Amino acid sequence: ATASQNVSIRQNFHVETENSLNELVSFLFNSAYICDSMCYYFERYDVALSGMADLNRRVRETMLMGTRKLMKYIVARGGRVVFFDIN
Repeated sequence: ATASQNVSIRQNFHVETENSLNELVSFLFNSAYICDSMCYYFERYDVALSGMADLNRRVRETMLMGTRKLMKYIVARGGRVVFFDIN
């Protein structure tokens, strides 16, 4: 999927930049998904590493905060946020 090319209000926002930022958003969502998976792995009773679970939870929240900021920036510049599949 590509970002929008026919938006009437774009503020010096090149399409390649928008596409690159959308790829970064996708990468950060994928990383947050992995951190979430690791968090629940470390919370299991047979692993019981609650400190690692908390660390992964904090890292995930930091990634999601940065992702939200990037998405707001894309929209503020007249672009569209494009979501890719998580793999």
